[in-house]
Amino acid sequence: TRRHHQERITAPILVAALAEIGVPKLTAQIKEHGDRAVGFLSDVHRDGEGWAVRIVLPRVPARDVLAKRVELAAALGRPTSCVWPELVANESANWLDLFVSDKPMAAGEPVPWPLTKTGKVNFFDGFPIGQTQRGRWVNMNLHEQCVVIGALPGMGKTQLSILFCAGHALDPRVELHIWNCKGDPAYKPFIPICHSYGSSADMAKLAPYLLADLRDVNRRMA
Repeated sequence: TRRHHQERITAPILVAALAEIGVPKLTAQIKEHGDRAVGFLSDVHRDGEGWAVRIVLPRVPARDVLAKRVELAAALGRPTSCVWPELVANESANWLDLFVSDKPMAAGEPVPWPLTKTGKVNFFDGFPIGQTQRGRWVNMNLHEQCVVIGALPGMGKTQLSILFCAGHALDPRVELHIWNCKGDPAYKPFIPICHSYGSSADMAKLAPYLLADLRDVNRRMA
């Protein structure tokens, strides 16, 4: 079994890798100016289980590097799921945040949801639903928001929507209206605390009750 042990990421290694990813202007700048072509706004440092750095590209949009993520991973000798270039919000378009994890995301241990056994939720503040590649929790706030979850079969759509229900159920001010057109028992544990609930793959059977519930919600919100 291959161990997930990788060499340390350094500034010269990154510059050499950037020169190889197939962005012509970037390659030309590095060829002409060497390591000085790329500016480093931070040292390459440990960030959780990986290496992180913020760099300035030589008059090259950072999005050009994002489009070459696979090539960058190959140049660094890492799995693609270890290499995560990102734009820097509200900064120059040639600033790039780069995180290189020690091991692929799929090789990590599942992380327990912080609200599994204890905790409170304020609907207006949201609650954590998952982690970024760097292991930082991402907060979901549905206040005045709509969410559509789409993915291939088996990718976790139902599990994510169950997490939405579980989180919002922890705020007693929230009403859960669950209508499951798939007809499976995935949401049955919520029945005791649901304001309304229905589950059936037969829309002709489900539709009258769903419509009545929507009309009731509309009436109370008017």
